Amino acid sequence: MKNILIMGLLAIFAGGAAAAPAPAADKAAADKAAAAEAAREEAAKVGVIKVYNISDLLWARKDYPFESAISMPPTMPPTRTEIMNLSRGRGAAGAGGGGGGAREGGGAGGVGAGGAAAANLDQQEQLARNVVDLLVETVEPHSWVQNGGPFTVKFLGGLLIINQNKENHDLIAQLLGQLRAEGSRLVTVKAHWVLLGPAELEGLVGKRDEKKSSGAQEIDAAALGKLGEKALHYRAQTSCFNGQTVHIASGRGRTAVMDLEAVTGDGTSLYNPIPKIVQSGAMLQVTPMLSQDGKEAVVDVQSVISEWDAPPPPAEIRTPTTRPTSEMLDRINVLVQQLRTTVQVPVGRPVLVGGMTLEPTTKGANSGQMYLIIEVVGGN
Repeated sequence: MKNILIMGLLAIFAGGAAAAPAPAADKAAADKAAAAEAAREEAAKVGVIKVYNISDLLWARKDYPFESAISMPPTMPPTRTEIMNLSRGRGAAGAGGGGGGAREGGGAGGVGAGGAAAANLDQQEQLARNVVDLLVETVEPHSWVQNGGPFTVKFLGGLLIINQNKENHDLIAQLLGQLRAEGSRLVTVKAHWVLLGPAELEGLVGKRDEKKSSGAQEIDAAALGKLGEKALHYRAQTSCFNGQTVHIASGRGRTAVMDLEAVTGDGTSLYNPIPKIVQSGAMLQVTPMLSQDGKEAVVDVQSVISEWDAPPPPAEIRTPTTRPTSEMLDRINVLVQQLRTTVQVPVGRPVLVGGMTLEPTTKGANSGQMYLIIEVVGGN
């Protein structure tokens, strides 16, 4: 019994002796962690100079709303862009320069090529300042010289020259990459105008999935593709950057005297005819905005469909003088359907935006209905 007790005590002492070095191991690990932290802090003080080309981020997206010398039928109300231009004192006429615009005797213009280049350079410099401010405010702000730190950033001709530590350079590259990915997303919008009867429309409507439905009326793409020559079918397609306003228009234009300008002199007065080119056909203007996950899009849509018909005789305008003369004012006869709306649609699936009877009259109550169908395809 005594031998067993003595052996047990020896085992306990032996175990304790083996466990004794544990505090020393802990200290070694702590010293190693402290050394690593010190090395990291020392590395954070070491600046590395890198050059980043950000010229692609300094491109200001341009919008292209429908503004053309060839007008759609004058039944269209002014667009938001036209109203904004008027409120800023910028009419459509004379937009290229002072006073006369396209007419004889127009001014030389307020902003020449040199002025436009200078304005573009100022815009690029402002965008570059915005990028610099973003980096200083989001990537370890206290490390920059603007906030009392040692590191600097300078802009030179589309390039950023940055002196920063390696860890922050990684964060800068990551942030600039995200800006490029979001700012360069391309979107394609496909449009179909189809003239259908009520029964034909029912054949195009796809089955509604209540779990995935966005509220928009989806169209069966296969049935749409099989319309062929059975129905009047116009098509359009355009691509643009996410959030950009673009338009596409096609049709035949005709010159018509749409206005008269009074011209007076000594004992006489005349009317100066003002011709315009009025287009028939189709016009589509869109502003697509993809969601963050790219599964849905909000689309601002403007559509015009028009078709010439035989016009009535021109109206005669006489001058109220003792020597009367007259000018002829054209009266156009154009069938027009226009649609303006903003819709949320699923990406990659055609959706019915709207439509109505193309020529609603009491004599043709059951005539064909023109519908607009769009499909948004989002890029990476």
